[in-house]
Amino acid sequence: MAKKKVSTTQNPTPNSNIINLDCFDFLADYDGKKFDLVYLDPPYFLDRTFSLEAASERVSFKGDWDDQEIEEFCHQIGGTSGSPALVKYLSWLYPRLKLIHKNMSKTGSIFLHIGTREGPYVSLLLDRIFGMNNWRSTITWQRSHPHNNMKKSLGNVSDYIYYYSVGNDYTFNLLHTPHDEVYLANSFSNEDERGPYALAPIIQEKLWRP
Repeated sequence: MAKKKVSTTQNPTPNSNIINLDCFDFLADYDGKKFDLVYLDPPYFLDRTFSLEAASERVSFKGDWDDQEIEEFCHQIGGTSGSPALVKYLSWLYPRLKLIHKNMSKTGSIFLHIGTREGPYVSLLLDRIFGMNNWRSTITWQRSHPHNNMKKSLGNVSDYIYYYSVGNDYTFNLLHTPHDEVYLANSFSNEDERGPYALAPIIQEKLWRP
């Protein structure tokens, strides 16, 4: 496989670069520092004309896994949909996820942003590569401006973000933000020497009966 030239742009953030290249081509020869955090937003499976000819050649790339494993597993899970295009899509994504996993640190985490239609199939790839026990959570991302034909269906208004770690000793920094002032004023309208507090019933409310 011929090496492709890496297009690198200096990023204003110190000690960082923007690399304009398919992650497969970049990671195939990568031997740098392991990644502790990966956010992946691959093309969605939109059931449109989507060229994967070049990508299908890369599926046979010989690395730490067997290309037969890729084809068989993707046919197992994607074949149930009756869509050959989905099998091809999963076969395109699988080796990229494998290379990303190979180059992640033991404390690393990955967030993969994907559509709701192909999301369950992609999560099976993640289970296979990262391990089901390393699934941490699934975030539902609600879109603000969905474009749907709602004459005979409900609106598709969300995407999924799958959060997996490499192992149990993963990095997770809990973030705290101040409460909204309107929420505090409405819910914590009482105050004593210890600060604002809210009142709430401590007994069960009566059930309504007709």
